[in-house]
Amino acid sequence: MKLKYRQIPNALFALTLAILFIPSCSLMKAGPPPDAPTGNWKGNITTPDNQKLDVYLEFTRNADGGYGAVLRAPQDTDDDVPVRNIVLEKDILTFDCGVDKIWDFKGTVEDKITIRGEFSQGDMLMQIEFNHI
Repeated sequence: MKLKYRQIPNALFALTLAILFIPSCSLMKAGPPPDAPTGNWKGNITTPDNQKLDVYLEFTRNADGGYGAVLRAPQDTDDDVPVRNIVLEKDILTFDCGVDKIWDFKGTVEDKITIRGEFSQGDMLMQIEFNHI
């Protein structure tokens, strides 16, 4: 098919729109932030005394490129639990948290929608899975 002179600008315009529009469609999808673990996460944990708790993590990105976070366990306390020493290397996430007793966390960020790992304190281990909310 041979294009007439007037059809060429229209064809180029349509091609340009397709090139610009199609990649931007993927940007409109809802879901976890591209900079996981930034955002809000919810998990459930069973404590050593068999208490089931909802646990929430809120990660933020600091101006210096590091992370800040707070942990909440509303069934246990109304206070935000400080999260410190946050390190994310590739998909390995570590941090510690607590006020009187310090808990260490080590886990993995999977597909930017799940964080799996365990809290430890001495010999005590508690498995947890957080999902991005």
